[in-house]
Amino acid sequence: MKRNIILVGILSSLLLMTYFFQEKRVEKEHVEADLKDQLINFELKHLKLPAFEAEKEDGRWWFGKELLSFNGLSQFEKKLTQIKKLKEIDGDWKVYFNHPLNFEINHEPWAIGDTSLDKQSFYISRNKKIYLAYIDGGSHELVQDENQVAETKLNELKTILQASFESLKEKQLFRFFPDLSFDRIIIKAQGIPGYELNFVDNSTVPKPVHGITVHEGLKGKFLSLFTQMMIQKEVPYTNRPYFKKLCELQLIDSEGEIRSWELWQESKKQANPIITDHGAKRSFLVVGGTMKVFFTHFQEYWDRKVIPPSSFKSFTKLDLTMMQGKKSGHVQIINKEPLDFNASGFKANIDNLQKLMDIVFNIGEWDQADRVSPLSPTERQEVLSGNYLRFEVFGQDLLMWQKKEELIVVNLTQKFKAHYGIYVEKFRASFDSMLE
Repeated sequence: MKRNIILVGILSSLLLMTYFFQEKRVEKEHVEADLKDQLINFELKHLKLPAFEAEKEDGRWWFGKELLSFNGLSQFEKKLTQIKKLKEIDGDWKVYFNHPLNFEINHEPWAIGDTSLDKQSFYISRNKKIYLAYIDGGSHELVQDENQVAETKLNELKTILQASFESLKEKQLFRFFPDLSFDRIIIKAQGIPGYELNFVDNSTVPKPVHGITVHEGLKGKFLSLFTQMMIQKEVPYTNRPYFKKLCELQLIDSEGEIRSWELWQESKKQANPIITDHGAKRSFLVVGGTMKVFFTHFQEYWDRKVIPPSSFKSFTKLDLTMMQGKKSGHVQIINKEPLDFNASGFKANIDNLQKLMDIVFNIGEWDQADRVSPLSPTERQEVLSGNYLRFEVFGQDLLMWQKKEELIVVNLTQKFKAHYGIYVEKFRASFDSMLE
């Protein structure tokens, strides 16, 4: 036994040595080969394009005092680093650059010239040194002829190089605050109860109703809305109040410091939305349709599923018994796309059963209930005394409380109600509509 352990140890050591000396060497050679052919394999700090000039400072691009689009310039940098040389060319510069597109990188003159005869490469110069090159990487445009791919990628690069200053101005509000850091947020908005999101312990105040959990990636969900906030332009800051305060978003860091963003209606006659940061003494005219983060209800940060994720299990076939009044029927659910159903002693209405299980299992457009609410003792007594469809799945006792304007799925086990206001006129969550 001891001898076997020693042999295993020797083998493991040999494999580890092989990885470091062989695999790592090949990987290093591959990276070096890529860099060798890459024309722009250095950090970009300055750009002079036909429409404007830009300087990079602390990872951000500026045109004078105007902040440029992080996403736009990142795409531009990526495109430039994808230029790979095929070979160096000796010859008269003017022969290969009949209509040059001139620009500068780090104060050095560059130019894009003509395409090669087969259109699969193009001429590019750096300080009049000429290269035949191509663009590695993908294209954003679909083409029918693969021979057009190279030309399409070149046209995309030219379009970026000739972009206007206006099209590359930064529009994402959070980009103007590079030191932004927060562990918690508090939102106060008209018509919506105030609430708090805590990203350290992934919790909300108020807490979810019993049986409902907070989304696992709480901060990611918040950031998906937060980063959507777009500005039209920065406006002169004033500490005087505008016409009407609509909402307030407080960003609280690990030290308890609060950065407060207030959303205002500019004036009685002007509905322009203004965001003001009094701490930074900055104000922005924003795009109203991108301010969803201010008006999102706290339940949007809850995982509003009928069956708690901890109770849900994968299955191939699932048996359940549906009951309503004196009626009872056995249904087998077959897990396929779409779901299939077998019924004992009844004809299964496949369409209605599919719709019902989409809601119960939170599939597709029914991924989340519109809202959830606690089931009071009075409501529990009411639904149990009524004539409603009921069945048990994954240990959850469910009852379909059909109303005129909505369907309420009552989880009797967890004591909450899942409300679905998206109403389908012909759909009824009843025994007779499921089993005929």
